[in-house]
Amino acid sequence: MDNQKIYKTLEIIVKAVLAIAALWLCISCTMSMSISKNNMNSSQSTEQSQATSVDSTKVDVDYK
Repeated sequence: MDNQKIYKTLEIIVKAVLAIAALWLCISCTMSMSISKNNMNSSQSTEQSQATSVDSTKVDVDYK
């Protein structure tokens, strides 16, 4: 392969990588904007609770 074919091959590969990166960035940005828009008017709250239970079952095993 001569230098011109190598240059064209590299140019095609770089353009493909840049196109994929731009598309990924656009999709990522659109998703984050959509999530932000949907969460803007929502209220978020956290609640903590603690429960304690005691097992009061009695087992009377009488070996005779």
